Amino acid sequence: MALIIVELFPRQLIGIFGSANESSYYTEFAILAFRIYLCMMIFACINKACFIFLQAMGKALASTLLSMIREIVFGVGFALLLPAGLSRT
Repeated sequence: MALIIVELFPRQLIGIFGSANESSYYTEFAILAFRIYLCMMIFACINKACFIFLQAMGKALASTLLSMIREIVFGVGFALLLPAGLSRT
């Protein structure tokens, strides 16, 4: 549902957060950020389902490692890589 709303009304959603006086670069960046975030939510849900399943199966160590890898690789890694990639576009 959120994906449909963001895809149909991105400028109106960004306007809620006070971008009426901002430049067009801000608006385009915000639309891109919305789309990237919502596309990655699918992977976050799959990851969460996997480590909840592992916990239910009694494999707490594997579940903890999967959760930690997600935070380290995706959290820290993407936080370092995405700004560099976005600045080139």
